[in-house]
Amino acid sequence: FSCSMFTAARAFAPCLRCKLSPATTPFCLQTRSIAMRLMRGASSNYPKPGAPKDDSSLFKSYEIYANGEILQKMCSMSSLMTEYALHGRDFLAIHPGTHRTTPCILAREKAILLNLNTIRSIITDESMIIFNIDNPFISKISRDIADYIRIESKRFGGSFPFELQALEGVLILYSDHLYNKLDSYQHMAHKLLYTTDNSTNFDMYQEIHPLKVRLGHLQDNSEAIAKCIQDIIASDEDMLELLLTQKNKLGHLPPREMHLSVELLLENYYRRYTDIARQCDMHLEDIEGKQELAAISMDNYRNKILNLNLSLGIAEVSLALGTFFTGDRKSV
Repeated sequence: FSCSMFTAARAFAPCLRCKLSPATTPFCLQTRSIAMRLMRGASSNYPKPGAPKDDSSLFKSYEIYANGEILQKMCSMSSLMTEYALHGRDFLAIHPGTHRTTPCILAREKAILLNLNTIRSIITDESMIIFNIDNPFISKISRDIADYIRIESKRFGGSFPFELQALEGVLILYSDHLYNKLDSYQHMAHKLLYTTDNSTNFDMYQEIHPLKVRLGHLQDNSEAIAKCIQDIIASDEDMLELLLTQKNKLGHLPPREMHLSVELLLENYYRRYTDIARQCDMHLEDIEGKQELAAISMDNYRNKILNLNLSLGIAEVSLALGTFFTGDRKSV
């Protein structure tokens, strides 16, 4: 029973306990009317025959195939879990509705679950599904991934597994996106920190804090992606689980020596994301050093003002004393 049905059943309880007909007393009559309203409200929660289905649980997505073809489709959480034999906790890692999740690459029996914060995807041995396509960045990078897969498929002639092509396409294009962001932040940092020699120009330091926050977010994102790649490299079994094509052909995990192709691929992108995090750390150190110099400059500037105020105070006292003694001598 639903909560409303349960509440309605409890509403009939006084009549059942007192063994009276609901129409015998005003109290029971009122109880019965309330219970009937609750039951009608509960029954309205169930879909009526022929009523249109609720699309709130459907997600817009792109499905990309090995030939580079990209199609838009609607899918639901239940259908994806059934089709790819996923658990609910697995799907939560890539759920399009969640905003703050840790980047991860999860290998499952029939699919690879990929989460690079903004990019959420399910990769199989024949196609890949990308969510959150209403986001302009996701829409653009999805088409770039499709172009990358089409070019690589022609280059390798189908000898390279599709799941690794798709995984590499996402990793390389997203790392390029992060490098572009890093270049723009680097240009902003150079403009703010090194294009002026005026140490007392404190207005520019108000722009440093937002830049520092952006660099910090970029560093955290890159480090988290590098960490999830490192976790896979550390386990031969996890790398073998990524070989979906070979698993489907053999019916079990491929031989252990086949993990080398996955390891070489992941090591390259581990270095890329680690390099992005390292450069972010270098820029943050430069900003912190400049902020410390700014603090020293502000202290010196404040000390000069205090010394000037002190000198003016001494001059005022000296002038007042001189005036006082001069007037005193004239009076004598």
